[in-house]
Order: sequence, then structure tokens, then C-alpha cells
Amino acid sequence: MKRHTPEEITKRKSWPKDMSAPAILHSLPDAVFFTDPQMRILYFNLEAERITGFKEYEACGMYCKDVLKTGICETECVVKKALDADQNIFNIETTLKTATGRTIPTLVSASLIKNTEGRIIGYLYSFRDITSLKKVMWDLETSHVTLKEKNVELSRALEELTRTEESLRKSENEKRVILDAMHERMSYRDKDMKILWANRTFVEYASLPEEEIKGRTCYEVLHKRNEPCTECPFHENILRAGKSIAIESVAPNGKTWFIRGHPVKDSRGDITGVVEISTDITDLKKTEAELRSLKQQIEFVLGATKTGIDIIDAEYNVRYVDPEWAKIYGDFAGRKCYEYFMDRDEACPECGILKSLDSKTATVSEEVLVKENNRPIQVISKPFQNEKGEWLVAEVNVDITERKRVEDALRASEEKLDAMLHSISDHMSMMDRDLTIVWANTIAKSIFGDDIVGRKCYEAYHRREKPCEPYPCIALKAFQDGKAHEHDTQVADKNGQILHFHCTANVALRDKEGNPAAVIEVSRDTTEHKKLEQQLLQAQKMEAIGQLAGGIAHDFNNILTAIIGFSNLLQMEIGKDSPLQNNIAPILNAAQRASSLTHALLAFSRKQVMNPKPVNLNQIIKGVERILSRIIGEDIELSANLADKEFIIMADANQIEQVLMNLAANARDAMPDGGKLTIRTDLLKIDDQYLAAHGYGKPGIYAMVSLEDTGHGIDIKTQEKIFEPFFTTKQVGKGTGLGLAMVYGIIKQHEGYINVYSEPDKGTTFKIYLPLIQSALEAAKQEYPTSIKGGEETILVAEDDVQVRSFIQKLLEKYGYEVLVAIDGEDAIKVFHEHKEKIQLIILDTIMPKKSGKEVYDEIMKIRPEMKTIFTSGYVSDIEQRKGMGENGLNFIPKPISPHEFLTKIYEILHNTSL
Repeated sequence: MKRHTPEEITKRKSWPKDMSAPAILHSLPDAVFFTDPQMRILYFNLEAERITGFKEYEACGMYCKDVLKTGICETECVVKKALDADQNIFNIETTLKTATGRTIPTLVSASLIKNTEGRIIGYLYSFRDITSLKKVMWDLETSHVTLKEKNVELSRALEELTRTEESLRKSENEKRVILDAMHERMSYRDKDMKILWANRTFVEYASLPEEEIKGRTCYEVLHKRNEPCTECPFHENILRAGKSIAIESVAPNGKTWFIRGHPVKDSRGDITGVVEISTDITDLKKTEAELRSLKQQIEFVLGATKTGIDIIDAEYNVRYVDPEWAKIYGDFAGRKCYEYFMDRDEACPECGILKSLDSKTATVSEEVLVKENNRPIQVISKPFQNEKGEWLVAEVNVDITERKRVEDALRASEEKLDAMLHSISDHMSMMDRDLTIVWANTIAKSIFGDDIVGRKCYEAYHRREKPCEPYPCIALKAFQDGKAHEHDTQVADKNGQILHFHCTANVALRDKEGNPAAVIEVSRDTTEHKKLEQQLLQAQKMEAIGQLAGGIAHDFNNILTAIIGFSNLLQMEIGKDSPLQNNIAPILNAAQRASSLTHALLAFSRKQVMNPKPVNLNQIIKGVERILSRIIGEDIELSANLADKEFIIMADANQIEQVLMNLAANARDAMPDGGKLTIRTDLLKIDDQYLAAHGYGKPGIYAMVSLEDTGHGIDIKTQEKIFEPFFTTKQVGKGTGLGLAMVYGIIKQHEGYINVYSEPDKGTTFKIYLPLIQSALEAAKQEYPTSIKGGEETILVAEDDVQVRSFIQKLLEKYGYEVLVAIDGEDAIKVFHEHKEKIQLIILDTIMPKKSGKEVYDEIMKIRPEMKTIFTSGYVSDIEQRKGMGENGLNFIPKPISPHEFLTKIYEILHNTSL
């Protein structure tokens, strides 16, 4: 250490021009010194010399850390750091090592010293030797301090205070600079307890201007009283007895103060006033209380948990053992830890003592105490240095018997729970706040791969690079509000196949503050359910459209009946050679096209009239094969690969032919540059396994016919609407959009099924399934054209449509029949009753106001059971069939009515003949 000459010291001791020499500091009871901004000591008072052991000329010029050697100087000086941040230091308790090596407990206070311009010119430090205070507190607690020693201590304090008073009187300016920097509350009072002087800390505590404090009594300023405090210790002990006092007092605001009072005497020894120095020891008292409480808690915990504490050196020698353990293991003097505790002859494997000494950090290990029936303990080994510099290890040994039992039980429970979760057929996974999958059950891994744990859920399930939209997803919502959320979504499995999932996200784990820490998502594969749902929706939609189409066709057929009927009557009236025939023919052609359109609508709605009978599907295909060749053209190759079996179905052969022609026409449009169309037939059995796989059908044996083209194919969106009426991908004017709708309706009316399989640029396959029957084929009847004949019979016509009724009446009258008309069901019964003896045939519209055709028929049958009857209608609905239209013996003529067919049917019925 460098020593300085008296001249250097004198030079360094020169104070800044902003400050005068603080001679008063030599009279203060505390060690006080000043430093420059670089922490070099500029001034040292006598008490500082006494505490540190350095003389003033030795200390001045040295850095404070080389002189003080306090506990707070070991690292970066917290005092300077706080002062530079303009935060004064008040009563930091630390230890100070003197030049002789003695350690002294001290209280440190420090503050900035600034000149009038606010510039930092140095630091003021105050060290109070609290050895006596510590000793007094210790003596008070142990009751070993004698009254004589207390009096000596009080006398010394009184002498120190007297010296302080003399020093304060020497320089009021220096007193103000120094004492205002003190953090203790200081004041000087006269014999009447009036405050003559107070430092800045006192003024701030009183919350009054300094001029209002001076001249007022202490009980007015501090206690807000108008009279002296009862049994005032200052008045009784200092002013009367001339004794210094040191007491603790609790202020109304709850703070605890350590108050020292000293009498001030004049040169004659008479008491002239009182000096009070008050230190805020609230934090110190709190710390003491916490330490006492902590000690009690530690003693309780150690006893309640069978926790033991021991101290062991690097040679495994036991230096200290908790008294409770000493009761169990006996005297530990000269024993090794492994011998004392573990009954071993050598150190334990993986000993935590060596690990903690090597790393100089705490280590945690587990041991089994053999001498205590193999009791498991957790050992926390914490290394430390004693006052001699030796490295020792303090071990805290915690009984973990119950924890081990709970861990074993928890592990068994977790294994059961894990087995249950992995056996659940639903996909389950758990995500943390970052949406990272931290756990997944077996079914989840089988769907998405064994590597999903550790991946983001949106990467593993949706192959996305960021969270799903709409944001936030249900997992993030669960994290936000702690509630369960669910939705339907699409995911991609490990093979890239798209699946439909119904997912529910809910909080699985919460942190210690109760916030969601993990969310579990339970997802059920609804792919098959979605397929069935789509099929149901499609069927309902088609049914609704069918109802609409059937209703339109019914009304349209009435209109067409009038158009076709009156056009035919007009054609008959004007003769074959009339030039007006050229105007009538287009009308009839247009009406026939409209009639074909209504047939398509009726076919789609499954309400057109069928003539089903047992037919051979292969024979129908062979019979229409030549027509199909003409439809598709020469640039498309047609081949028929028909199974070598007879597929007998109950069907209307004409309608099945229409289905094949429509599908062939669509195949032609899909192959504008040529291609190949293949027709195949085969046998198919629909059973429960088939139903589960495809989601449609009724069990039974079916004939399957497929039409496969090599065209441009159909995309998924088009396939979803392909059988809807008026839907077409063709240009305007190129198609009605009813071809496939009619195909769909015909197949459904035959209680069959039709599906389309296609991909863009990979062709299209239509597969039709029709139920087989066990029946012999009926011989086809030869039909011959017939000539129109009339008669003279009386016919009752019941028709609610005016134009249709007028046409039928005129047509029948033209061919010699007498016609009676009725406008509704009730009118028909009335007219029949009036002419029941002469009527030979009744023609009834199926649906009429007031009474239906069937209801009219039933009433007439009660009167004349032999009455011949013809029903007419635009379509045969389910309602009509329930009303008996399917019964044998009833004749039916569909609308629009052809005059030739209508008159021929009437003649056959009236004359009971087949022409």
C-alpha cells in the first residue's frame, strides 16, 4: 500500500472552494469522512480514525474501499451507485474491518454534496459503530448486561453528545451542510422543549416549513398536542436527572424509531437544552421479527417433516448435526458422514458433497437412510466458506417417504390414464401456448404420423406455416377465455388424404396463477358422416326440385293438351290441302317438343307414367347399340362388354333406352376430338359391408351397367350438381340441362342408383344399379296402327281446366258422341245423378276441386258398379296412387292428350275390344 507524505496529504486535504473546513466533524460521535467524486478520501474525523485504525494522514488520499474494507465493498460499491442515481443511503447495516483485522458492525449513511450550482463535489459518509448497540440488544435479550455497564454506556453517550453540542456551536454553516446530509432525525430543544434547531430530515418528517418549526414545542410539532406528553422521558430523565436516554418509540404512522436524547450543558455544567437523534429502525425491527418468525418456522418444519441439517467438510467429517438427528444417531464427534448416517466404510457413490464443492453450487440428490429402515430422503448440498476460509457443505435432508408413495401412486395412475387415453378411438392431442403439440394419443399418431409431438398443430394437421384462419382458432380461444370451443374442420393425414373432423378444444392444465397453460383437443373423424350428410342433403334437394318439376309439368300438360287438341281439331277442319296446314304443323311440332320437355321433368321428379315389365337388360343394350353408334359419331369407338348372364329387371324398356341414349350423348360431348365409349354389365350384391363403405343402397342383388368414356372428365364441383335439372356446362342454346336430371329421375323411379366417377382429363364413368327380379319374360305384343272411330254413346267429362274441357267436348262431339260436362267433382256427381241411365262412360280428371276423380268414381260405383271409366292427369303422384290409381281395372290416359290415342282408347273401352 502506498504511503503519502504530510505535504501530499495536506495538499489533498485542501477542501473545495465551495466548502469550509468542517471542524465540527471531530466532535461528532459517528465516523464521518468526505471523498471526492473519484471516492478518494479528503477528510477523516477522529471517530473514523478510531473505528478504522487508520490515522488521518494515512487515510487521506486513499480510496475508501482500501480503508474501510466493509461488506458492501466486495463488489461494485452500491453506495456510490445509489448516490450517483441521486438516491441517498440511510442506515445500511454492514461490517467494517479495521487495520488490525477486527470486525466492527456499523450502520452506514451517505449523501451527495453539491455546490450551489448543483454540481457533485464529493460524497459524505457516516459510519456509526453499533457494537455497543448490538451488545446492548444482546445483553437485553440474554439479561447478562449489568446496570453498571449500562450507566457507563449512557455516560459515554452523554459525553459524546456534549462534545457534539460544543462542535455544533463552533460553525453553524458547517453544521448545516453536514447534519442536513444525515438521514437521522436531529433537533436541538431548550429547557422548555422548544425547538431551536432541526436538520433537514426532521423538517421533512414534520411536514412543516422550517420557520414554523423553530420556537414551537416538540409535542406541538411531532405529536400535535397542546400540552407536554405524559411522563415525557426527555423531561424526566434528561432535563431533571441530566441523563442521556435511548428508547424505542412507535409513531402514529406505524414506523418504529430508535431515539437517543442527550442533555446539553453550558460551561458551568448547567443543562441548557436537549439534543435528540432519532433513527428509523422500522425495517430493522421488521427484519428482526421476520428472522424470529423464520427461526420458529424452520424449527417447526424440521421437527414436523423429519428434516435434518448437518455440516460436513471436504474430508467427509461431520462438523455439525441437527439436535433431533443427534438423538437418533448419537455423538458425531470424529465420525465420517457415510459412517455416521449410512453405516458404510467408504463414501457413497455419486456423493453430492463432492459435486457441490467442485461446482461451488447447490446440488440435489436422493439417499436411503439404512439406519432408519431405509427411509428415503432428498439431500440438498449447499457449499459455503467459514470465517477461516474453509469450504464446507451444509446439507438439508428432507424426508420424502410420502412423496415417493405419492409419486408411485401417481405413476400408476398416469399409466392407467395413459392406457385409457391411447385406447380412445377419437384423436386427442395437447398443445402449449405456442400451439406446439406436447402429447398425442395412439390414434392421433396413426393418422398424422409418429413425429407430430413437438410440431405445431397447424403444421401437423393442416400443413400450414401459420395458425389457422379464421384467427384465433379454437385452441387459441380456449387459451384466451378458458372455455371450451368446437368447430368442424378439414385436416390432412400423413398420406395427404383430406378428412373431416369435429374438434373440441378445452383447457387441460393451468399454471399457479390459474391461467391456461395447456389445451387438449379432442377430434372425431366425421368424414363418413359428412358423406352421408351430403348424400342426404343432395337427396332432399333433388326431391324438392322434383316436387316443383312435377307440379310445373302437371299444369303444363293441361296447357299442352289444349294446344295440341285444338291444333288437331283445326287441322281436321281445314283439310289436308289448305295452305293453313303450314302454320299448324309448326304449332304441333313445338307442342310435341314441349311435351318431351314435360316428360323429362316428370322423369326427373319420378312422376311420369311407366309401363314396367320384366325385361332383359343385356337385350335392351343390344337393341339400342346401333342407335348409340349413330348418336356418338364415327370418331368415337363404341364397345359393349356384356356379362354372359341374363339380367332380368322390372323396367320400362323405353325409359331405360332413353337413359342410355342421354348418357351416350353426354359422352360424345366430352370427346370432341374422338375417343372410346365402353358399356359393361355385371352383377353386384349390396350387403351391410357395402352399405357401410358407400353409405347408400338397399340390400339385394343388382344388375350393374356402366358407361365409360375417355373424355375430358368432370371436376368435383360439377359432379355435385350434375343431376340437378337445368344445370349444364354447355354453351347457351346447346342444351336444356335436363338430360342427366331425366336419367337420375328414371333410375330412381326404377328403385335403382346412379353414381358418377370422374377426374379432370381422366374420363368419366357412370354406374347404374337396377334391382334384379326372378321372373320369366313376357312375350312382346305386336301393335298395329289403327284408324280413328267414333260412336253415338253418352260420355260424362269432368275436367276443372276450361280449355282442356272445351277441347275434349269438341273432339268427342265431332266424332258423334253426346257429351255431358262437369266443372268439378261435386258437379260431376250432380250431372251423373241427373243422367245416370243414359251415361255409358265417364272421363275424370284425377285432381279436381271439391272432390277428386277417385272420390267421384267411388260414389258412382256405388250406384252403377259396371260404369266404364277413364282417368286423365298430367302425372301420377304418390297421392294419386294412395287414392287407388294403382288398382286393377282402371284406365288412364296421360296428358297432354293425343286425339288419336284418346279416341282409340274410348272406342276400345266402350266396345270392349282391342283393335
